[in-house]
Amino acid sequence: MAAWYNFTAGTDNIYTFLAATDGGISTPKRGFTFPVGAWEAKNHKLVTGDFNGDGRGDIAALLGYSDTTVKLWTFLGKPDGTFAEPVEAWSSPAGGPFHKTYMTPQSGDFNGDGRDDIAVWYAYPDGTTKIWTYLSTASGTFNAPTSSWSAPTGTWARTRAKIITGDFNGDGRDDLSVFYGQGDDSIKTYVFNAQPNGGFAAPTVWWRTLALDWNRAYPHSGDFNGDGRDDATIWYDYPDGSDKTSTILSENVDGTDRFGSAKVTLNSPGGLDITRSQLVVGDYNGDGRDDLSIMHHLADDGVKMWTWTARPDTLFNSGLAGYTVPATSWDYTLSRFANTYNY
Repeated sequence: MAAWYNFTAGTDNIYTFLAATDGGISTPKRGFTFPVGAWEAKNHKLVTGDFNGDGRGDIAALLGYSDTTVKLWTFLGKPDGTFAEPVEAWSSPAGGPFHKTYMTPQSGDFNGDGRDDIAVWYAYPDGTTKIWTYLSTASGTFNAPTSSWSAPTGTWARTRAKIITGDFNGDGRDDLSVFYGQGDDSIKTYVFNAQPNGGFAAPTVWWRTLALDWNRAYPHSGDFNGDGRDDATIWYDYPDGSDKTSTILSENVDGTDRFGSAKVTLNSPGGLDITRSQLVVGDYNGDGRDDLSIMHHLADDGVKMWTWTARPDTLFNSGLAGYTVPATSWDYTLSRFANTYNY
């Protein structure tokens, strides 16, 4: 797991939390450091992915400038788990066609070439929506974006879309899935299948539920049963203060790809509150199934890492406690974990 830490003194650091063989999260490594005033963390949006195809995760930061310039910067992963100095990977000039405010970046290998790319969900101020794909290069930079799917004014509200990425149909290309809040706050889930050129097909409905409130649902993606198809899980914040996760496996039934029925896979995990946590999915114990890991903001303002490893039956094992420090050593409010997708 990689956390961007925005020190009050004006410096910024990227910390790497390496996983142990049992999936536990250890003391972080302090990596690349920005000098005072060199980077405005409040103006960037982060994603992780292997953008140069070397087998190590990298970070891409979409940064907006005061003159409306937009740039993508890539921090390549190093063998020790820290990150190299950033390189400019793409830019849009001041007054150009892109503005950071309307851009939501997502990461995945959308053309199936073995390198992760970036897809930007662009919510235009006139109410139209478009998906732009930035294909990666062997050096970890990005080609000029191309657009594929678009929607007319008023048909998609960005504020009602929670977006995750993964290879949901098992074709070797990552797709986008949108958990969309309907007018009654029920959830309808769409999948935008990635095409060979990295663009996206029109969405199809894969799942719907009236039992969960979209406002309390936090979807995530990963291959939780190790079958080569990514699935979805919803961490749900119940009104009574309890939390549960439900997994919906991707499947093909009679030639139709879809998400199956929701199955509770983690029940009230130690009284933890997802609204006081940052969750990142990954295979933390190296068994081929993705797991859940969080940094939790404790009541005394300290932080504690927890990992739940996935079992073959898709349930999650009991929580494994990791790195724990008091508020005097780590300020939760100043840290933000990079993920492969952004809501």
